Amino acid sequence: MYLSIGRKAIMALFILIFLMGLATPNVLGRNAEPLWGISGEAVDIAISDDGSVVAIVFYDSIHVYDGQGNLMWYWGGECVSHFSSVDISANGDVVTASAMVYDEEYGGRYVILYWGNARDLSGTPGPQWVSNNLYGRIGSEALTLSNNGDSVLAVGTGPNVFYWNQSLARGGSGIYPTWTDFQEPWELEYARMSGNGDFVVTGGTYNYIAKVYYYANSTLRSGYQHYDLNGTWTFYDSYLEGLDISDDGEHFVLGLVNNTDREEMDSYVHYYSHGEHVWSSSLPGYSIANVKISGNGEVVATVANSEEGLAVFFYKGSEKG
Repeated sequence: MYLSIGRKAIMALFILIFLMGLATPNVLGRNAEPLWGISGEAVDIAISDDGSVVAIVFYDSIHVYDGQGNLMWYWGGECVSHFSSVDISANGDVVTASAMVYDEEYGGRYVILYWGNARDLSGTPGPQWVSNNLYGRIGSEALTLSNNGDSVLAVGTGPNVFYWNQSLARGGSGIYPTWTDFQEPWELEYARMSGNGDFVVTGGTYNYIAKVYYYANSTLRSGYQHYDLNGTWTFYDSYLEGLDISDDGEHFVLGLVNNTDREEMDSYVHYYSHGEHVWSSSLPGYSIANVKISGNGEVVATVANSEEGLAVFFYKGSEKG
């Protein structure tokens, strides 16, 4: 299902607190004015590492802006709808999104759309390539790019994993993934990969059982993987609410919320290094909304809700702080 406005607002606040916290120790005491803004019912947003390129998807279109809020290019119209996620490479040169496209021969198809040289585009450029039919939507936490945009990872349409390598050199329509996997019966919702695209972590929940999957050597894989994994972790009576990986792929973090049938909501943060569990943190009375890890794996941030309101927790990576 689509992310609610409330959850999007929580993540926006989380990102604002985290970024402003780098500049000033007293975030709440400072009144910062936005650099620019746009109106509309946005579905998802992505930004390059230096903030110079911003991609936003709406229900029926994608818009890409520069760091000053000037529209660089857009694409959409009657042939496309149901945009559900977007990501942008760290260098801002590649933009990818998921949507439903239509044509007279095949009707509606859920696909991945890919634009290379995104900084240099203008007007209404069509995608460099369009994937094969994925037969279902890809959520806003389920699509990601490597730092240079050469690798694309998506999960969803139930238990499916899709990975496209050497994407910069591809072109055309009906582009099949380099490799796939099928983690039945889990509903995969989260996809993250290392900066070079070599390490992949995915996860989801089925019947209050959360599961996380770890793949190494992803740029060397091809075909159907047949559960060829480097690690799996199962958490009972829980559901997954956040997953992230460091830039080198050596560390990842996940957030869990206990079964809501319990009288009191409890959440947990788990940190892994080189595939081994390092530490956990219990957050009684809180419901985690998401977790993030710094590029070097040394800082973990968690945003969570409770009856008293929103809270943000920070941890040291290698050793819980």
